[in-house]
Amino acid sequence: MQMIDFDNIEIVPEVSLDMSGEPIVASAANDDTKGGRVAASSLTVSTPANDNSLPLLVADMRLALPMPGTTDDDVYRCVCDQLSRFSENGEWKVRRTADAIVTQCKLGLPLASHGGSVSWEPIIKAAGLHPRDAAVGTEVRRVIDTYGQALVSFPLHISPGWTFTDPVAALYMLRACNVEIGRYGDRISLQWLKEFAGVPVSAARQNRLFKRLLREWRAGGRITFAETQFRPERGEGAEREEQVAAVERTLAGFDVSGGGLPASAHRHGAIDMDRIAELSGVDTCVMRYPEVERRVSEMRGRRGVRIPGFNFGSDHLAQLFAEGIFRERRAALSSGVKNPEERVSAFRSAFMHLIDASGCTTEDLASEVFGDDRFGSACSRAAAAFSHSGTRRNFEARSKRWKALHDEFREAETQTGTFAERLTLLMGPRGLSQQQVADACGCSWGTIRNWVRGGNVSVAMMERVGQLEEFFDLPTGELSVLARKGWSGNVDKTVNPYWKEVKHRYKRLLPTEVRFLSRREIKAAVREITPLVRNGSDYAIIGNAGRSEKYRLPDVDLPVVWQEKFAQYISYKTANVVAPMLRAKKGRWREPTTINEKTREIKRFMTFASASCTEDARAGLGLPTEAATLAWLAAPGVFLRYFSWQAGHLSDVKLASGPRGEVFTTRMRHFAWTILSLTHPVTGYLTQLPQMALTLHPVKVTASAGKFQSLMCFALGDDRYIVSPEEVELARSDWKAFIAVAYEAAKQTLEYINDDVTVVRDTMVNAEGLLHGDEPLGDYLAALAKAERRIRAERHGTFLATELRNLLMCEFSLWTGFRPKNVVGLVYTGDANGEIWKESGVWTVRISYRKFKNWKSCVLFGPENHKQDYRAIIEDDPRLSALLDDWFFVHRPVLDRRGNDMAFLTMAGNPLNSHSWYEACRKFGAKYVVWNPVTREGLFGVVSINPYLHRVIKATDILVNSEASDRVLEAAFGLQTSPAMIQSHYAIFIPERGIAGSRRTHARARAYALDRTA
Repeated sequence: MQMIDFDNIEIVPEVSLDMSGEPIVASAANDDTKGGRVAASSLTVSTPANDNSLPLLVADMRLALPMPGTTDDDVYRCVCDQLSRFSENGEWKVRRTADAIVTQCKLGLPLASHGGSVSWEPIIKAAGLHPRDAAVGTEVRRVIDTYGQALVSFPLHISPGWTFTDPVAALYMLRACNVEIGRYGDRISLQWLKEFAGVPVSAARQNRLFKRLLREWRAGGRITFAETQFRPERGEGAEREEQVAAVERTLAGFDVSGGGLPASAHRHGAIDMDRIAELSGVDTCVMRYPEVERRVSEMRGRRGVRIPGFNFGSDHLAQLFAEGIFRERRAALSSGVKNPEERVSAFRSAFMHLIDASGCTTEDLASEVFGDDRFGSACSRAAAAFSHSGTRRNFEARSKRWKALHDEFREAETQTGTFAERLTLLMGPRGLSQQQVADACGCSWGTIRNWVRGGNVSVAMMERVGQLEEFFDLPTGELSVLARKGWSGNVDKTVNPYWKEVKHRYKRLLPTEVRFLSRREIKAAVREITPLVRNGSDYAIIGNAGRSEKYRLPDVDLPVVWQEKFAQYISYKTANVVAPMLRAKKGRWREPTTINEKTREIKRFMTFASASCTEDARAGLGLPTEAATLAWLAAPGVFLRYFSWQAGHLSDVKLASGPRGEVFTTRMRHFAWTILSLTHPVTGYLTQLPQMALTLHPVKVTASAGKFQSLMCFALGDDRYIVSPEEVELARSDWKAFIAVAYEAAKQTLEYINDDVTVVRDTMVNAEGLLHGDEPLGDYLAALAKAERRIRAERHGTFLATELRNLLMCEFSLWTGFRPKNVVGLVYTGDANGEIWKESGVWTVRISYRKFKNWKSCVLFGPENHKQDYRAIIEDDPRLSALLDDWFFVHRPVLDRRGNDMAFLTMAGNPLNSHSWYEACRKFGAKYVVWNPVTREGLFGVVSINPYLHRVIKATDILVNSEASDRVLEAAFGLQTSPAMIQSHYAIFIPERGIAGSRRTHARARAYALDRTA
């Protein structure tokens, strides 16, 4: 017998094997088709096989690839011999694995597989090993993937007519059933494979195993091709063009704002191609024309798929179906069932059987199926189609759950009523007149009269509706929801054409009812939510202005010599060792964010220095570009004017309180530190490079130099020069004295900024309403819980995946207190080799302490000579655990098309970075969390959310509500930082609470004094 080198071949499963060395008849078939069993008598295969009838051995059904000079029996015997050797002499983990495989095969049971590949989890479980023992690259995993793979059997309960998404599975079906392969030229016709077996063309075109099997089998005569070429029935010439045009006219009817392609009544989420063909008056085969499929695909990406009747109202079957499927999927994920989609599919199937038995579609009223006078007969007719008593009982139980959901909807609508009815009901028992209600909400009597009579509430009056909620002591949003329902009117009301002109970034923040309003009302709604789109705060307004063409400095091309010197400086600041030069102990740039920030600021300085002199806000200092040198950073006449320019650059930008004026910011303080670092008497980079004096030349004042004079009091020099000849002479004769002048000027400037200018972290002003509340973390978590309900109800597909990713990252940030870079940098490999994994039903997080910014000063990681990694077990938050399960086991695998090992991915499957997470978080917060003045939903007083705010929320909540004896230390642990950072960065948000204790003490003393003097 020839020995096989398994390290260099690819093994795929076979039918069934006896470990004694001879193939036997399988006692059971591996059911990869999930419920695809059919009666043996219905199969047309010459040797039928399924779970109900023992199959005869089907020749060449083994999945091992044919090899030159060997037979399948050779491969099989080599596998058996090698497994026997492993069982006797292998390392104990390998020995257990081999024994488990051998035992499974001796029992006549096939090894579990998924998509034709062996499943390692059941083997590890049978061997009594831990999942980490079968990690990729281990010897155990190699044994399973190489030798276990050869013993996987293919499901035989198939017949012509079965459809597959896996081209390899379809190919085995064609071979088992002796079907002639449709050909195109001398190759297989992928269009024939799609029509015959349902395999997507793209899947067959990209599957290398499919191509290899096809090539080997054809060469060995195991499959046969049809003599004639496959030609699909399609129109030609003018007839084809007319058919395509008819379909395009039909699609144009769906391609409107609020529209969407019709969904299949029997397959949720699929397009009803038959319906489109029927409306177009063409055969169904026309829908398979490449140009038609391309047009349908484009429209699906733009408009999506709509369940028939979904927009008809909440009393229709489509709305009931969507809500029921959402609730069932959520319940399945929350309960941790092994395969939640099977449970959802069974629930969906019961609904479809019910409406089919009633002769209805999803466009009909729900009462036609679930009404008290109709449900019993509909359920009986549908149940009669099931012959098995257990299946019938399961169907009846699911049908009753659909009936209960319908009754719940009907009861809720009866209680809700319209806005007019609810307002009248609130006024009646209190004996309030319309004038009294008008006075309470600050509007006219006529407005209240109009509302009571059933008139619509305008967008501008939604704030008054909010005041009514406060007046009647109602939950926020209760009346607002009813008021918005009036905007949609009756079923026949059409969408305003102006809605198409509204940009998407505004549409996503507006309720769907707005599209039915007038042009004037739509514009008013857009104006209301504009601050949310622009991030709401003064900080965002300033940032947007700085990036605009009006204020942004023009790009300049700096000489290559300067770029080389700057690269050397970055290398000096980032290198581990800089000998023979000196560097301050804390002078190394370790974090990528620090490197980017410092680099960007120095380049901005050089851009200002070299930009041309103009009369507008884009004016620079106008220094000659060819004279650019790092020594300008030590020239007071240059860097002091840069500070002046920074302070007044955006002074005319209009904020909520008026023009911004001259302002010194935190960024300017940081740049002053950079200059102090460069010119330090001992460790300064420029101080140690006296040769830089040769690059410095006198520069006369420019046309715009006079604009930037506000800080020149900190420098002594000639008014005729920016860099005077005397300064150049001093630099070349006594470099350290020249540097000392720059150091002193930068030091005085920094003291001025620190002592005389109030610097506020106004990025956090966006969430004052949340941070100043009694339960900042609790309120935010409640808002996220409401967001999850909306996301699961409104989103689907990859949009659902990305929104749930955003939700999970917010929850995870709050639970861990991580910085954004630690969240997006999380590694997921599926096992303990990553930084987050699930083990024994519990999620674990473990990250190297060196990945945290303040690992040196944070006592959480231990003393200086014994640092420990961050490790946390998520066992006290079932909601977060469920979100992690949903993301990593359901949605992330769909997005991960490139085998990334980063935990959080974009819709395109790329790793998320800090910038993309910031934007995703901001948009997510604008839609689901911040206060929306039109919908009257969200957290009042919150105008924007960003990832950095999560740490502030967590720290603030600890400082307010913690029961620890040292709240500052607890906050430092929770945020992986030092107590000093907590005190300097987070305590500023709770000054009122900080002095509350002293007030109570004073009140106690006052009470005591009154008792003594009474």
